Amino acid sequence: MRDDSDLIEAAQAGDRQALDALLRRHYDRVYGICRRMTGNDHDALDAAQDALIAITRGIDRYDGRAAFSTWAYRVTTNACLDELRRRKRRPLPARRNGYTQKAVVGGHKLYLRTGEYEDGTCGEIFLDMHKEGAAFRSLMNCFAIAISLGLQHGVPLEEFVEAFVFTRFEPNGPVKLNDRIKMSTSIIDYIFIRSTF
Repeated sequence: MRDDSDLIEAAQAGDRQALDALLRRHYDRVYGICRRMTGNDHDALDAAQDALIAITRGIDRYDGRAAFSTWAYRVTTNACLDELRRRKRRPLPARRNGYTQKAVVGGHKLYLRTGEYEDGTCGEIFLDMHKEGAAFRSLMNCFAIAISLGLQHGVPLEEFVEAFVFTRFEPNGPVKLNDRIKMSTSIIDYIFIRSTF
């Protein structure tokens, strides 16, 4: 079995069979990324096809500075983002329901707020933290905005839950002020475990 570097070199020299073997080898990963990002099989198939076309067109520009899988991941992510941009954004109502949950995770206080559509589905999240540095707070706010945009463009909440539950970083530990969740491996883990209730 030829390794990726042999297949890439042959594909860059015009060997269509080598390119086909390379694309087949990486297809499951490409499709998996597309499925997670788009939230459904139909859009994932479209995005995966676009990604494979972009990889085919760009194979000559691949220079080996990063692993092929890393380069293909970036190309695939861009194809998925293009697919998500093609979708229409579902606007939230001007006045919306939601909830605010105060919690303490590993000794760090946070407030999780949501905004909901008329049908009760989540369309946005906000995360306010105290006692954290400005950089971490800003990163959490940007993360919440990214999740909110995904929700408004049709990515199911379940996809985010699957991707982010059990992420592990500080702060983590015991959870206070929540009767159902007693431990969390990170703030992100807490947000998405909380969203399943």
